[in-house]
Amino acid sequence: MRSLAPAAQALLGKQLAMALLVEMRFGSGTIYVTDAGVDIDWDGRTWLGLRGANVEGIKDQGGEVQGLTFSLSGIPPSVLALALGEEAQGRIVICRCALLEPEAHSIVDVQTLWTGTMDRMPIRHGGNSLQVSVVAEHRGIAFARPKGRFYTDADQQALYPGDLALQYLAAQAATQDIWPSRNFFKR
Repeated sequence: MRSLAPAAQALLGKQLAMALLVEMRFGSGTIYVTDAGVDIDWDGRTWLGLRGANVEGIKDQGGEVQGLTFSLSGIPPSVLALALGEEAQGRIVICRCALLEPEAHSIVDVQTLWTGTMDRMPIRHGGNSLQVSVVAEHRGIAFARPKGRFYTDADQQALYPGDLALQYLAAQAATQDIWPSRNFFKR
């Protein structure tokens, strides 16, 4: 269970605004956007406030790994050029929830909601509007994928040539050990 920071607990009687902070790490730089209508300064960075930002798919269900779709519109050309100029697949995405103090819109507390990697980035444009969608998968999906290596001598030799630690593993696994009964030790 998540708990609030002391600063957030002090504001429990007040109404707080919430904003999603989305961090997308590309090779040539990181894009910081928020669904708030204004830019937000937090953690030494300015999170670009996009009125047309939308996040679909955050569900907290046990046993399921959910992906997300970020729909972004109204993106400045400099940010758009960064996003279009690079491969998106496999890049890290972090989605956080920020509690904002009502008067000054300063951040009171931030919790990480979701972490994953980008899968694809489809672009829709029509007329004067341009919408970039980022489809991402949860980091937990990596645990469901089969591993490329096994705990065998051949794989150990491929990783570390000359390492003989696993050369007897197959023979040892096939051996049936016979242990004495507990009566043997009572003599």
